[in-house]
Amino acid sequence: MSASTAAALETPGAFQVRPISDLRTRLNEIEESAQAGAQIVMNRNGKPVLLVQDYQTAMRERELERHRQKIREAEIWDRAVGGVRVSLQDVVAALESDRAEFSSLMSGAQHD
Repeated sequence: MSASTAAALETPGAFQVRPISDLRTRLNEIEESAQAGAQIVMNRNGKPVLLVQDYQTAMRERELERHRQKIREAEIWDRAVGGVRVSLQDVVAALESDRAEFSSLMSGAQHD
């Protein structure tokens, strides 16, 4: 592992920055760095064009983001309903009541 690779791995959240031509000439080194946890920004003409990272890390980050989104949605819902908590039994009872009311309305409509 090169000194720059080791330095990038020592700093959490730091990116390695490499020219995109390294994909051809140093692919094995890039792969090893990514598997060791580095995130590598590949530049073309000084501008970032690719981010290379380990697949497992990317999937873990994606799953964490999905969980964060679900928590945000739950917090929004909680604020919208004012923190009201309803038990499963209450939900089932309300659904049963609605179904019974709907059934009676439908049977009455059929007789008209």
